[in-house]
Amino acid sequence: MDTILEAIVWWVAVSALGLAALPVVFRVFGSLPSRGYHLARVSGLLLVGYTTWILTITGVLHFSVATIGLCATLVLALGAVLLSWGDGAHFRELISFFRKEWRFILTTELVFAAGFALLVVLRGFTPDIWATEKPMDFALLNSFMRYDNLLPQDPWLAGYPINYYYFGHFLAAVVTKVSGVPTGVAFNLAISMFFALAAVSCFGLVFDLVAGQGGERRRAAYLAGFLGSVLLVLAGNLYAGISLLNDPSSTLAADWWSGVGWNSSRIIVDTIFGVQYPTINEFPSFSFSLADLHAHVMVIPFSLLALSTALAILRTKGSGWVRTRFWLMPSALSLWAGVVLGSLYLINSWDFPTNFLIIGACLLLVSARSKSIRRTIPGALWILAFSVVLYLPFYLNFKSVVGASQLPLPPEIASIPLLSKLSNYIGIVIWEKTTLGDFLTIFGLFFYVAAPFIFMQGLVAATTGPKRRYMNAAILVAVIVLLGTAAVLFRFPLLGLLPPLVLLGVWYLWKAEPDGRAFAVLLGSLAFLIILACELIFVMDAFHDRMNMVFKFYYQAWIMLSVVTPVALYHGAQLLAPRIRRADGHGSRTPFFDWSHLWMGGFAALLVISMAYPVLAGMEKIRSSGGFHGLDGTTYMKLAEPSDYDAFQWLNTNVKGMAVILEASGPPYADYGRVSMFTGLASVLGWANHEGVWRAGQSGIDAELNQREQDIDTIYSTTDLNLARSLLAKYHVQYVFVGDVERGLRGSSTEMKHYPPEGLAKFSSLGEVVFHEGGTYVYRINP
Repeated sequence: MDTILEAIVWWVAVSALGLAALPVVFRVFGSLPSRGYHLARVSGLLLVGYTTWILTITGVLHFSVATIGLCATLVLALGAVLLSWGDGAHFRELISFFRKEWRFILTTELVFAAGFALLVVLRGFTPDIWATEKPMDFALLNSFMRYDNLLPQDPWLAGYPINYYYFGHFLAAVVTKVSGVPTGVAFNLAISMFFALAAVSCFGLVFDLVAGQGGERRRAAYLAGFLGSVLLVLAGNLYAGISLLNDPSSTLAADWWSGVGWNSSRIIVDTIFGVQYPTINEFPSFSFSLADLHAHVMVIPFSLLALSTALAILRTKGSGWVRTRFWLMPSALSLWAGVVLGSLYLINSWDFPTNFLIIGACLLLVSARSKSIRRTIPGALWILAFSVVLYLPFYLNFKSVVGASQLPLPPEIASIPLLSKLSNYIGIVIWEKTTLGDFLTIFGLFFYVAAPFIFMQGLVAATTGPKRRYMNAAILVAVIVLLGTAAVLFRFPLLGLLPPLVLLGVWYLWKAEPDGRAFAVLLGSLAFLIILACELIFVMDAFHDRMNMVFKFYYQAWIMLSVVTPVALYHGAQLLAPRIRRADGHGSRTPFFDWSHLWMGGFAALLVISMAYPVLAGMEKIRSSGGFHGLDGTTYMKLAEPSDYDAFQWLNTNVKGMAVILEASGPPYADYGRVSMFTGLASVLGWANHEGVWRAGQSGIDAELNQREQDIDTIYSTTDLNLARSLLAKYHVQYVFVGDVERGLRGSSTEMKHYPPEGLAKFSSLGEVVFHEGGTYVYRINP
């Protein structure tokens, strides 16, 4: 298939999943103006994918096209039951929605199609699946294409199940199975799909926050939705624009890796005891330019699905989500929220607590307005319970790396049981804080709009009403002065900026009606709160610093602020624009110039600066590509190592299921682990450092990894047939791969393998040659 046909087939496959879920979505999001239409594809991918996963991991069915088709039919049947419940009024509502809201439906389809087509074209210039985390992601995708049922097997550590957040890769494999597209092409189509799903999910969510019944507000909702999509998936931080303004010639001449393409994601550098530790401040536009099919990228549309679920709770005023009677019993909508929320942990665990907090806050808001706060806790607990129980097979076989290790503590602190235990999970940021310049470079575009929006909403809420208004104002001034002073004294600039916004946001939410504006204030306040948290603490994982904390929470803040900013612009412009009564007494008009024009002009300037990133990064990618190559990300291997490539093709064609293969193991981000990467077969050992991170804290894992690497070297080097045979049997190796890497012709410059020819020649005595081309051999080991 050519590029266009492959893209069309993929689009049809994911759209079919969306159609299967549309009736369910229509009922769940019935309180929203969009009725959740824009969420049909991501919901279909989740519902069909989840049903397929639970049936296969429990051994009920095999992972196949037939199983996926059955699961899609079950989802469609569920939707049909929901629509026909009662007198069939919901079905008539669906028909009416299609007739009346054709503009929204058409716009949604165009947003998805445009986003999908845009990234398909860009990936066509640089489709190669190599460097950064692509080998790992491709190995997982290929392993799922070999997956049958029960536990998914780790392609880089034979004999072990995957101990990683793999659900996003599984969902990509679902569409790959249905479409029949080769995995080398599917990899690039999947990243294009997640880009489009993120764009359309953000568009619809912002639309729902702004849209009214019609008229000007409806038109504004479309514009706000478009802006939200642009901010989320296209706009970058201000680094690229500032670099272009400061040094245009060098900025334009640099390539992606040495220029703004890469450097925009490495702005904050921590200095810890004199050693510099760069953090990661990725944002979606960078991630889609880099194009790793990684957890934090694939989770974006599902995180937005969770946010839309939280908004539905607000819009329904809790009806159906928190029962007004028999409040200890769960609701069907709590089950939906559990499915959505639970998927986040399996795709990218960092998104789980944040979105649970948002859903819980929405439950609290609607419960407070109905004077039934006591129902919030059981409602939230039911959602939490569903999010865990429905995904229990994953939790039973997964060991988190959080809390698995700790920094060495002074004896007097380590002897305190509570502090010692807590230090396994939470670290304290004792080094210099993020500078104001770095913060504004990353979040300046959002801060310019969201900060005054939250400030004004909170200020009005705090100082409105006859009681305590002056006292409240005095308290606010005192808090701001106190925090500002502390920020200067402790060289902690964000302490003076963010806590007042969070405080005012909470103040507003305490008094506000649970509507779209309140939801925007909630998201903005929480975004600034988690940014502030990154200045104080970090989650203790395998890295022992705040690199991952900044990476994953800044990313979530970017998603939330992309939703907040268009809503804040809409309400802020209304607040700033004075209305002049017309002379005839009918209606009002807006003067030619007002403060909203000036404010919007400043935002437009910052937006232009932020759009320098996608333009420059795209130019850097295209300039270095040498032209359009199509979507097959494995073609480069065919050109660089044609014999190895043909061997991979032979293995994919002739070896069914998850067999164990031996290949050379070495440093990450090099040429090692390539056989398991291209085939999904279980290697004795792939990238050892990744396995060490995934399994940090597991008893004896470091010794296991070291022993495996030594055994691999021994098997390839030794001429002792009995020793080689016993080691091959130890790991249940069925195939041995000997290619350029094993011959020392390719590999890491710091640790290239040089196995002796006589050691490699012995495999013909241990099995039979099943593939031979050039210097590449594949041996099937005799049992």
